[in-house]
Amino acid sequence: MIRLEHVTKKYDQRGRPSVDDLTLHVAEGTTMALIGPSGSGKTTVLRMINRLIEPSSGVIIVDGKEIANVDPVILRRHIGYVIQNVGLFPHLTVDENIAAVPRLLGWDEGKIRQRTEELLHLVGLDAAQIARRYPKHLSGGQRQRIGVARALAADPPILLMDEPFGAIDPIARGRIQNEFKEILAHVRKTVVIVTHDIDEALKLGDTIALMRDGQVIQHDTPNVILQQPADTFVTDFIGADHALRRLELFTVSEVMMLGEIGNAIATISRDATLHQALSKMIALKIDRVMVTDASHVAIGTITRDAILAI
Repeated sequence: MIRLEHVTKKYDQRGRPSVDDLTLHVAEGTTMALIGPSGSGKTTVLRMINRLIEPSSGVIIVDGKEIANVDPVILRRHIGYVIQNVGLFPHLTVDENIAAVPRLLGWDEGKIRQRTEELLHLVGLDAAQIARRYPKHLSGGQRQRIGVARALAADPPILLMDEPFGAIDPIARGRIQNEFKEILAHVRKTVVIVTHDIDEALKLGDTIALMRDGQVIQHDTPNVILQQPADTFVTDFIGADHALRRLELFTVSEVMMLGEIGNAIATISRDATLHQALSKMIALKIDRVMVTDASHVAIGTITRDAILAI
């Protein structure tokens, strides 16, 4: 869906490129997390994809079309864009913000109204209570949800997100990240998300592209990056506890032993992560816990050895 071929961006012809001969592909319907230290070029990559910045050289292809040959206004109307501070229009109500792009595309008002209600429901907000409010009357988490809804309004195939949850407090951020994963399970989109948070990249990315000095050092699945970091830079960036971080990638249901209830003294949901299961075992000084389904009925067990064998 998105291909960058030998793309370079220089702001100063005598200085180091912000992006240096970058080749990067994003498969249709997947989420790629772009991560790296400040100045690594990740936001520049994002902004070149929707032509807010033009590359100095190289080719960018979006949905089979070389974007240098596409009117940038038309291009952007078919790409959802979410930024850290949301950028809602302060003089427009929530429903007017969400309707902005569909109106530009000439949708009729009935279709716009229906789409607005669908999206507010999708991001977990009550249209009856919030649609006529102005951004200044919303919490940070609510504004971020509206930003996501607005980006999805015209049902674009691509969603670009630049530090979308960075300004939200950690508890709300974790909840919104989970909700965003649920949204992506219902709407098939190709997503590029820029983040500085390795935990966010691991949670949201089908793949992670780790950048340094305008180049991608490693682009792979979270599991491979945690198991086989390309070099010491990647190892240092993902942290010394990468073995524990990897346990966040798997759920209890993937490792549990079905039907073997045994005599475990504690329970855990089948949807919990292996990290959560191991933490419970360590806290309680036990080697196994009983696994329950959504109705809290015991369906099996999981052991410490099974977790550590992953």
